[in-house]
Amino acid sequence: DWSRVPLKPLGEEPGSDYINASFMPGLWSPKEFIATQGPLPHTVGDFWRMVWEQQSHTLVMLTNCMESGRVKCEHYWPLDSQPCTYGQLQVTLLNEEVKESWAVRDLQLFHVKEQQSLSVRQFHYLAWPDHGVPYSPDPLLAFQKMLRQWLDQTMDGGLPIVHCSAGVGRTGTFIALDVLLRRLDCEGLVGPLSFLKKMRESRPLMVQTEAQYVFLHQCILKSLQSSSGKEATYEKVANVVYENVAAIRAHKSEVSATGF
Repeated sequence: DWSRVPLKPLGEEPGSDYINASFMPGLWSPKEFIATQGPLPHTVGDFWRMVWEQQSHTLVMLTNCMESGRVKCEHYWPLDSQPCTYGQLQVTLLNEEVKESWAVRDLQLFHVKEQQSLSVRQFHYLAWPDHGVPYSPDPLLAFQKMLRQWLDQTMDGGLPIVHCSAGVGRTGTFIALDVLLRRLDCEGLVGPLSFLKKMRESRPLMVQTEAQYVFLHQCILKSLQSSSGKEATYEKVANVVYENVAAIRAHKSEVSATGF
């Protein structure tokens, strides 16, 4: 419960302070991101309440609303310039730019009672299947770089809110990627396994599958390959990749054999 993101209660309404969201550690702070479940039809209002209360200027969406014929996330922003209203909050789409692998949307959140507004930018990655991994690290690395440049420009813009469908697999992988790439730049270190454990102290199941964990390493290696003068670091990280993946597979075999 210590990592839970609380909402301000709506009067005496039971449970109105709850949303499936957790504060997540980053490079410099134990609360550098918010990881959350993708909004459902009955939680869209709660989602926007959280955005408003946290005064977050940045949303990161890592799922499509519909995948393989199944609804993964409610379409929680307006389809056009016509605003959507959720309780006291009015959401307006100001601009939308769609590329092959991602979309960037500028939204305005307006609190009717307080007569105050909040500018929000949504970064939406379009090419990441549920429980799976993107076909290549390159587009995701470009997406992360674009997002990081934005975040570095908006240091006082509240915590970035990251979600996929359940808010653990793709969300955990992306948060880990951002943190570990920055750590690599600052310290020449990575430590994926230790950071994964740290994330899971705040929110269970972060980085949900072995494929996502391996892909995280592949992204880090690809980033190093693209950086000149980091050959020694590349070799060191490559060794860590193989050691960590081997350890995970050994643990899975042990679990299968013992049932624990």
